[in-house]
Amino acid sequence: MSMPMMSSPFVTSPTQQFQMGAPYMPCPTPTQASPPQWATELLSKFIAISVKMNSIDEIKSAVSSVDFKLSEMKGDMKKLSKRVLDVETSQNFISKSFDENIKVHEKTNKKIESDIKKLATECEALRNDMSFIKRDSKNLSDSKVNLQKIFKANEKLNNDLESIKCESMRDNLLFHGIKESEGEDCALIIKSMCENNLEIEDELNIKSAFRLGKKNEVALSSQNEGQERIWPILVKFSDRQKRDSVRKRSYKLKSSSISITDQYPKSVVEKRKSLIPYLKKARDADVKAVLIKDKLFIGGVLYSGGPLDVAIANAKRKKEI
Repeated sequence: MSMPMMSSPFVTSPTQQFQMGAPYMPCPTPTQASPPQWATELLSKFIAISVKMNSIDEIKSAVSSVDFKLSEMKGDMKKLSKRVLDVETSQNFISKSFDENIKVHEKTNKKIESDIKKLATECEALRNDMSFIKRDSKNLSDSKVNLQKIFKANEKLNNDLESIKCESMRDNLLFHGIKESEGEDCALIIKSMCENNLEIEDELNIKSAFRLGKKNEVALSSQNEGQERIWPILVKFSDRQKRDSVRKRSYKLKSSSISITDQYPKSVVEKRKSLIPYLKKARDADVKAVLIKDKLFIGGVLYSGGPLDVAIANAKRKKEI
């Protein structure tokens, strides 16, 4: 490094003298003498020491700066170490949680697989059951069709049987309210009653006459409970015209305890009993209503169910027309 040249303290130039305020005195320029060798060497050493001192100051400053930066780096390293520790702790927690979740998922997956296998087995069993059910359903459907056919055939047979019974009973009449006596002759009793009450003196042509029940049997109905039951006399005529003649004159018995009715099968009797309230209500409304066997006709129209008031209203409108 080149050192700056320092001027001698013992030599001043005219310019320096002027700058220091000394009066300028023109004089002859003296001859400048060279400094001694030792002074020059001393000055050089001094300058070198000064330069080294400046370098040391710069080094101290640099070292101080490095120390400061090192302090900052130490702080950053501590923070970084803490963050790394936190990250490691968090990572360990995550890793542990992940492992636990893996175990839970594996356990869940095994259970799901087991459930799926179980469901597959149950589905297969259900599929087999459905096959049996379909087959049984088809058989049941066929059986239902066959059963319906049987029901229809049975219903037809019942209707036919009922018609046959009704036909076989067309020549019969039931006489109600005639008290029973020991050793009675039912045919003579009916002939006497028809002569006295119905004013029929002709031969009745009675084929047979007898009581329907046992004598002295106690009534079970609430109306006559505990009283001796009076069984009707069944009369079978050999001449239908004679039978119809007796039936037509039965209105003359309204004021007595005796009544005459047609004989019907039990099923028809039950149907007639259920229709009698409708018959009475229609007649109370001044509408013509009649029972023919087990069928009710209101205003000449067959009543097949539904609101009775509508049937009565229709009969009245038809009557007005």
